[in-house]
Amino acid sequence: RFPFHTTSPSDMAELLMSWLNDELKMSKRVTNLDADFANGYLFGEILFKHNQQADFGQFNKKQTPDAKIQNFCMIEPTLKRLNIKFDAKVAYGIMQSDQSKTSKLVYQLKMCFDRLEKFSAPTSIRGTDETSGKKPLPNIPVRPSHSKFNEKSHAMFDKSIRQMIEGGNNVMMDSQLKRFKDEEEKQMRDLEQFKHDTNAAAVQKIIDIKAQRMSQKKEADSHKNAKNQENLETWERNQALAKERKNVKKRVEKKLQAKKEEYQSGNKMSDKASVVDQIRDFEHRLSRMDKPPPVAASSRVSNNDPNALVSDKRGMEKDVANQMKTISTRKKLTEEKSLAREKRRRRFIKQQEEAQIEGYNELGTEMIREQLTRLTVQENSTSADIKTISKHTLMATENRAFRLAQYKARSEVDTEVALSRDNSFLDSSKVTLNAEIAAQHVRLTAAKTASDCTSTKRSTMLAEDTLSSLIDLALTVADYREYAKHYEYNYADEDPAPLEVWSDLKRAYTNVQVLPTFTAPTGDARVWGVTSTSPSDSVAEVIDSTEYQEYIGSGGMWDKFVYKLPSPEVEADSSATALGDTVISTSLTANPFPEPEPAPVIPNFPLKIALCGVSFSGKTEQASRLSERYALKVISVDDELSTACDFSSQVQLGSVEEPAPDTLSYEFLLIGREANAALVLGGEVSDSIYTSLAVAAIKRLAEENKAAGEDEEFLGWICEDFPQTTKQAILFEKALTGYDAEAWVDHPHDRKSELAAPGARVDPPFTVIKSGVDLVFNLKNEIDTTLKRSLGRRLDPVTGERYHLETARPPFDLICKERLVEPEDGANASDNLSLQVLTHVKGMEGGEEFFAKFDNLKTVGTDGLTTEGVFAVISKHIDVFFAAENERAALVAEEKALRVAEEESLRVAEEEAKRIAEEKAAMKEEDGEGE
Repeated sequence: RFPFHTTSPSDMAELLMSWLNDELKMSKRVTNLDADFANGYLFGEILFKHNQQADFGQFNKKQTPDAKIQNFCMIEPTLKRLNIKFDAKVAYGIMQSDQSKTSKLVYQLKMCFDRLEKFSAPTSIRGTDETSGKKPLPNIPVRPSHSKFNEKSHAMFDKSIRQMIEGGNNVMMDSQLKRFKDEEEKQMRDLEQFKHDTNAAAVQKIIDIKAQRMSQKKEADSHKNAKNQENLETWERNQALAKERKNVKKRVEKKLQAKKEEYQSGNKMSDKASVVDQIRDFEHRLSRMDKPPPVAASSRVSNNDPNALVSDKRGMEKDVANQMKTISTRKKLTEEKSLAREKRRRRFIKQQEEAQIEGYNELGTEMIREQLTRLTVQENSTSADIKTISKHTLMATENRAFRLAQYKARSEVDTEVALSRDNSFLDSSKVTLNAEIAAQHVRLTAAKTASDCTSTKRSTMLAEDTLSSLIDLALTVADYREYAKHYEYNYADEDPAPLEVWSDLKRAYTNVQVLPTFTAPTGDARVWGVTSTSPSDSVAEVIDSTEYQEYIGSGGMWDKFVYKLPSPEVEADSSATALGDTVISTSLTANPFPEPEPAPVIPNFPLKIALCGVSFSGKTEQASRLSERYALKVISVDDELSTACDFSSQVQLGSVEEPAPDTLSYEFLLIGREANAALVLGGEVSDSIYTSLAVAAIKRLAEENKAAGEDEEFLGWICEDFPQTTKQAILFEKALTGYDAEAWVDHPHDRKSELAAPGARVDPPFTVIKSGVDLVFNLKNEIDTTLKRSLGRRLDPVTGERYHLETARPPFDLICKERLVEPEDGANASDNLSLQVLTHVKGMEGGEEFFAKFDNLKTVGTDGLTTEGVFAVISKHIDVFFAAENERAALVAEEKALRVAEEESLRVAEEEAKRIAEEKAAMKEEDGEGE
């Protein structure tokens, strides 16, 4: 032992290092606390040696920021469970080699483990493990953990420490640069060594090699320059050829144009001469056709006959007129034919000219096309290259198709091999799962053994204390006998001492007081209570008080001297207890029992359900299904706690306006403030806060129903995973109905007098109490089922798909088994899963007796049932409840109808009697008037 506040820092460090090196025998000898504990590895080793850190094998000895963060994040929940204050600032200070923080944390660990060794029962009777130095200290959590809060708290710690510590990227960059710096230094050393080891021959050889390389470089440069010169000459030659080719083309085009013009002009001259010749021939023929025919002698001319001559003259004029008319007609026809021939001639000439021009144009176009489409040498070479490339492309395509076919065949073989290897990983995971389940069973057995050892040690200590006190009583009696000169037994009563002495000793013993001491007096007078001495006046007062109670009740030693009346049970009447009953009734009249507190005002709903049970019993899934089927609102106290804490923080920061008092939001704010206050101090959220959160959620549900329409109203609520313990169930029932199972129930016999015995105590008969929760479903499963459901979960980090080794194995033809990992679940850590289940079982002890008062507990075994099967069992219980409620409502309605009918019949009978009385009175009045 060494007090922390009375020791200097250097002495404290030496004492702590002595404890670590000599007593704990750490794997690494500690010489500097701040440097050796900076990465957190030795903290994990200390916790492991005291049976508090089961996952010590996952700690990292490296000094990198990631290794430090990983180690401190793993010890953070353990330190919190040990009630040691540990946050991100403390962790960052230790990482920065702050000796004060390191020494303080090591000292707190030592004090905590000393308390555990002193006041807790060991988990094993074998003592410290010699091989690992592991001490058998208990590590069972005191109460069930609040999963979602712990998960968020751990995430906040991780985020804070990552923000404080130096970035991992800078460290990685420094480490990578260090490799290059080391390589540079190595090369420089090699160079220096090479300089020292080389000689003149090596230097000359290097010079020769350098000269040879220079000559080779000059030769290559000259060859390159010659090649460039040759390429330049070839380019100039090609340019000259191209220029000459252009000039030849121009000359050819010029000659062709001249030949074309000469040909066209020659054709025109020949065509013109031909046309002139044809015109001349035509005019010659036309002149021959226009000569008048010779005049024939008239037959009418006779031998110089005047009349004949006259007649012949007229005939001749007529013939001439006819002839001239014929000539005129013929001439007109000739002119028309000549005009038609001229038109045809001109049309023919034009067509010929157009045909010639078109022929010339086509010839020129063909020549130009031939010149333009003629391929150059480069184009011919390119075309040949393209053909070669096409040929090689075809060959490459065929080769690629062949290789793809080979790859496909190989891929099929590889896929089969990969599937076989991948499924072998799944089988190995199944073997690992069985091993983990067995390890959890061993851990659970050890926890149960530790709990039983604690109970056994408590019982042993109680028995030892009782036996020790009895021995002290016996020794006191022996001292008295010596003091009283060897008092002998009273054989009649078989008392070891006189009646008064023996009664006083028994009174002191039963009241756990220090027994009197005896000192032999100087004379012979030995008077009990006078010559004997008492340790203090309080012992005498306790003895006198107990004797007075025995005197009033005629018990103890006074039982031998008080006259006893006959027992009231054998008398025919109760006269012997009349005085005692009168005293009780008088006391109740004068001072009656206080009125019970009014029941809290909680909104009522047709259906109110609570789901509780061990982890992985399917509470969340069943709550979701019941919510959809029966229109229920799922209430999760963990979610409500997170919302309340966030709301309180927002109001405190000013981002949200504080609600008005006497509102549900203000009540929710007060709950969040109380929860935040407990968490800031490093404590746990109390059961009363969880109960207040559940009640606030129920009240908020009633307000939501008022604001929503009739089609969107909730018919009730269902609490998921609440209550978790019997204490929470008692508080929840008190908040809903006002019934307090832990409260003292007043009874008339509490007012009885010790001077007069009352009658026998009569307790009221047991009746089922109306609970604020209609149905409580306890989803129960065996520890094997819980472990398989938890440890068999797997996650594909690539696709995000979730699988299970027992119920939802990945497809056989899907290669993913090798990369499957166990998902992170801070609420249900695999290492402490069995302990969590054991804690839940211990926390629910007495729960069945409590719920038996309300007859609303329904235990549903989930072993061997699917999710649908469990839902069917729960739905059946709910249907039975609705049927009973409907039947009860029908009976109430029937009783109400009968009561109304009876009241109506009584009213009718009263009216009839009143009417008859009025008629009789009227008849008497009429008889009196008649007289």
